[in-house]
Amino acid sequence: MTSTFEVYLDNSGEWRFRLTNVDGKTIATSPSFASELACLAGVAAIQTGTGDAQVTVLTPSAV
Repeated sequence: MTSTFEVYLDNSGEWRFRLTNVDGKTIATSPSFASELACLAGVAAIQTGTGDAQVTVLTPSAV
């Protein structure tokens, strides 16, 4: 198992992501984004420094 980016819609309707470690503990969280696409771009911008972390979208995709 590897680290995972979890992309989700927060209670205020903004998109966010969190990075979890192999034990499922949150190790980083993002600021809010207006769209899922912008949030995924944020993940892509930092993903190069996290090795092989997976991306998991926890809410229905709007893209």
